[in-house]
Amino acid sequence: MPEVKCTVSNCEYWGVSNVCTADQILITAGPTAGKDKHGSGAERMNDTPVAISEHTYCWTMTPSELAELEEEDYVGDTTYTAGSA
Repeated sequence: MPEVKCTVSNCEYWGVSNVCTADQILITAGPTAGKDKHGSGAERMNDTPVAISEHTYCWTMTPSELAELEEEDYVGDTTYTAGSA
């Protein structure tokens, strides 16, 4: 699997040097496009093209129990670029 970089530091899969440590990653065209966190059913999902990377959504993101997100750190939008996890 190619190396995936991610800066979401409160994700369970966030690793050293901003490397995603998830075995599988599911990225869709928005929060309503799919709910299978690691993409095992992705082959049955419809293709969902987008115009810009900000219209993509990383389903693999899982909040870490160890990380606390401060209110002032919250970005306010749940869309991430296609390389996010």
